[in-house]
Amino acid sequence: MGVEQEFSRAAARMLAHVENGTTDWAPEVRRVAVDDYINADRWQREMEEIFRRQPLMLALSIELPGPGAFKTLEVAGKPVLLTRAKDGVVRAFLNVCSHRQAVLAPAGCGHASRFTCPYHGWTYSADGKLMGVADRQKFGEVDTSELGLVQLPCAEQAGMIFASLTPDAAFDLEAFLAGFLPDLAWLGLEGWYHHCVHEIEGACWKVVTDGFVEGYHFAAAHPDTIHLSTMSNVMTYDFFGPHQRVGFPRHTIGEMRGTPEAEMYKQEGAYFGFVRFVFPNVAFSVAPTVGGTWTQIIPGATPQKTTAYQHIIFPKAPTTDEERAAYQSTADFYRTVVTTEDFELGFRIQKGLESGAFKNMVFGRNEWGNQHHHASIDRYICGPGK
Repeated sequence: MGVEQEFSRAAARMLAHVENGTTDWAPEVRRVAVDDYINADRWQREMEEIFRRQPLMLALSIELPGPGAFKTLEVAGKPVLLTRAKDGVVRAFLNVCSHRQAVLAPAGCGHASRFTCPYHGWTYSADGKLMGVADRQKFGEVDTSELGLVQLPCAEQAGMIFASLTPDAAFDLEAFLAGFLPDLAWLGLEGWYHHCVHEIEGACWKVVTDGFVEGYHFAAAHPDTIHLSTMSNVMTYDFFGPHQRVGFPRHTIGEMRGTPEAEMYKQEGAYFGFVRFVFPNVAFSVAPTVGGTWTQIIPGATPQKTTAYQHIIFPKAPTTDEERAAYQSTADFYRTVVTTEDFELGFRIQKGLESGAFKNMVFGRNEWGNQHHHASIDRYICGPGK
């Protein structure tokens, strides 16, 4: 089945759900232990087995637009440097100088032909080779070929850059994506425009991710924002290994009635939308004609903290002042909604979890995306069948 046909079938399901007062359902209600959110040992296993060993989507290709471009970030306690060298290939390294282990490149994105350690001035090329040892005649003999940056498994696919944080980890991106790649590739992200990124502090990483894979909360949490355009508690779910695509109908979806099912995919953005969730921590809330956000949810130094990077992207760059103003207005809207509605509620959930009031979270049959997400986490840290 082609991706357009998949999208059309999901859209047809959404329309039927709206007309019948239904939604996609999980087989049963599922309980998840509150301890799974707040226990430090459990969190450490998640960091080790998921965030440090599995492929993580760390950037869009458009964030490293040409030779010399780089991006740095820290995930699960690991400082990472992504570079695009002269050969056009993206590589990932631990962002650590081989001399005295100082973090090498500055935070953020930029362009550099080489990277110089701020402590003693050792210099590295964009392909990770040690190019120069400062005042080498006084340092002594070393084999520079053995002192390059530590390279990480890395791959660039469909406008996205994935890496594993463990140098010797098995890295089979196609197997990890479990058939999800054609869906993501259909967006054509290689040619999009990256407008800006917002750094937003949040609660536990699973509290944050829970909010991206269901629309049950739209009416209560977003009555004057998201719910004005998008229906609450009507969802379609399609799963690809641990990843998922969640469909949400707009209030206008009734206007799609009479459209041949094979053509329904063309209405994404107008009458319905998807959140494409790339396990364990990336959510795309975009439509191919209007843009949107991709959000990176990075666990903090404790189970209670998260930093989310909300990237605002559009299919094309603005060409007029009016377009630039419209893009910025959209960016401001997304930041306000996530900060003052989603994440503020997340902090309240975190406080409730830590109060000890209940032993379990209860996810309804309508919250199938949440059930699937937690089951996927369990499989990675506890093994198959868990």
